[in-house]
Formats: sequence, C-alpha cells, structure tokens
Amino acid sequence: MSLIRLLVPYLPNVGERAPLEEAQYHHLIRVRRKEAGDKVIIQTPEGKRALAEVGFLDKTPFVVCLEKIEDVAGVLPIRLYPALLPDSTFTFLLQKATEIGVKEITPIITEFTVAKVGDEKKKMLRWQKVCDEAACQCGGVPARVNVPLSFREVLAKEKSGLRILADGSGIQLKDLSEKPESVALMIGPEGGHSLREMDEALSAGFLKVAFHPFIMRAETAAVVCSTMLQQRFGEL
Repeated sequence: MSLIRLLVPYLPNVGERAPLEEAQYHHLIRVRRKEAGDKVIIQTPEGKRALAEVGFLDKTPFVVCLEKIEDVAGVLPIRLYPALLPDSTFTFLLQKATEIGVKEITPIITEFTVAKVGDEKKKMLRWQKVCDEAACQCGGVPARVNVPLSFREVLAKEKSGLRILADGSGIQLKDLSEKPESVALMIGPEGGHSLREMDEALSAGFLKVAFHPFIMRAETAAVVCSTMLQQRFGEL
C-alpha cells in the first residue's frame, strides 16, 4: 500500500518536525485516521522527499522526519499554455496535467476565449491548490500555475527552444527528431486559434504540430499532447 504524501515548503532535518498546516493534520488524523507510528512521505514542491512518522504529544499530532529518500523522478519540463476554459473543465486540465508531470501552466486569453478569470487572486490560490492536491495523490511534483497572459504576451515571453502550437494542420510529432531540454506548448480554446494568431505564432518561431487525427476538446488536447510529448522526448 502506498504511503500518504504531504506537501511541505521545505524538508526538515532528520529528527525534526515537518512544517505542516492545520488542514493537513486534520486530513491526516481525522480523515485518514493515522495513528502514532504510522509512516508518511513529506515532499517539497521541487520534488525533494523524506520518510516521516506520525506522533502525538499530549494528544497534539506532529510528523517527524526519519530519513531522506529518493527525489521525485524527473520528466520532460513542459510549460503548458492552454486557453482559459470554464472552471470545471480547467480544473480537470490542472489535475491531469500535474499527474503527467507538466512543470508550469499559464492560462492564456486568445481571440476565441470565452471564459473569464474573475477574482484573479482567489482563482490563482484555488488553481494552485488543485495542482498541489493532485501532486500529493500521484506522487509527482505540483505544476506551478502562473497568472493568465494574453496570446501576444506568451509570444513575447517564449523566445527560444522548442515552441509548439498544437494544430491538426501542422507537421507530425514523429517528424521532430532532436530531443529538447524543455517544451512550450500552446493549446487553443474550443474552435482553436484564429488564423491571425497562428500566423503570429509561426512568425515568432512556434511550430504547428499535429498530435492526433481527430479533433479533441481543449482540456483533452492539453492532456493528450503533453502526454505524447513526454512519451516522445521524456522518460516514459
């Protein structure tokens, strides 16, 4: 049986207590019913890990670090730029992208984007929490969620390396032979990117790449394309 994983801001020294929040203790003791002596894994957002043990002092729970263990396995760093989607579908995207090892997720506002950000500060906290919880469940590293950008801001930000705009009219993924150090991947909204956006992306150095013969929903495309990149160039 796999051990429960708890996200911590840093790993304490062996013998020291892990810096957990009240909500984490509640989940550990009240929800998962852990007792003194039970083992858990504590992990930083960067993938550093340690084995730890649950203890109690005057009925107050704590988690103490026992030993450092192997870091989370590295995968191809993908900077994912999906068009902003409605909350329920974007939550799905965040969860699944984290599970397959996407490093960063930056929602973008495209010409055909319909969804609205709303309260950005509140939304950012919730989005990052979704990724943190997904990482604890799958044993990976939480994707870092960045503030939304406009389409042109993404083009200005990504100036080098392998930059891909997913589109069925592009070259085949198998035709990319050189293994990149990282990948910037743009996924359009329902209906795709506009012709103007595709022209601007190509002029900025992005490649149009076809990942699948069928038209996928935006949230599906983000997950499938990221997975295929991991399989093509990563350690999967």
